[in-house]
Amino acid sequence: MLTPESHALEVFGPAAARHVRELCANRGIELMTRTRAVAFQNGKLTLQGGESIDVDRVVALPELVGEPIAGVPHDNKGFIPVDEHGAVRGLPGVYAAGDGIAYPVKQGGLATQQADAAVEAIAASLGAAIEPRPFRARLRGQLLTGLGPTYLTAGVTDAGPRESSVAVNPLWWPPSKIAGRYLAPYLSSQVSVGEPGQLEERPPVKTKPAGKPGAVADELRQMAVAFADSDAAGGDYSSALRWLDTVEQLDGLLAPAIAKKQGEWRRRAR
Repeated sequence: MLTPESHALEVFGPAAARHVRELCANRGIELMTRTRAVAFQNGKLTLQGGESIDVDRVVALPELVGEPIAGVPHDNKGFIPVDEHGAVRGLPGVYAAGDGIAYPVKQGGLATQQADAAVEAIAASLGAAIEPRPFRARLRGQLLTGLGPTYLTAGVTDAGPRESSVAVNPLWWPPSKIAGRYLAPYLSSQVSVGEPGQLEERPPVKTKPAGKPGAVADELRQMAVAFADSDAAGGDYSSALRWLDTVEQLDGLLAPAIAKKQGEWRRRAR
């Protein structure tokens, strides 16, 4: 695996970088950092500088380019320049948020935070008795590892992450893909009448002492079973069964009580 970053998942900070290095080492995956690929042909991946390596397949992401809007300022890549409150520079009364603005990290959770800042600024400009808060990025993401997800968070500044956390338990709740303050509870159908629930920050769950065999696996197993039970209670048997697949990968064989649940949920999922 190669990346032009100094560390893999660099935007998520040092904790995430260490985690990815450990995952790669444990799985026999060579991690090449500060390396940029420029071409792929006939099973050879050409690197910047002329060196090439033999590969079976390549997964690459396209470069992001904005789509300019007539009458709206944009930078040389087509993205809209805004201030820390989402106000479009040089265009009074206009605000923007999300992937179209000139912010280097594009992510749904960050877009909701940018929208929050813009809405507060708009409300204040219309006379609302609030002090609009500037956008301060809080990056959240799930890393799928093959056994169970790990949860990553980082406080981001223009100079890079200021702190980061990695845990096997959700670091925010509900743990939806788009972790917006109001959007995540709404998408999870956890909206209360009159006032929507808000995204909750959660601390990492302490695992067994470092060095004790199976500590992380035990934590993953307990969490997978808990999530499976929760999904089944809500009628989502397909998701519950996927959590039990994680337990089966960890243990090789499900305990009788869990295997019984698996059989029942499979019948209900049909």
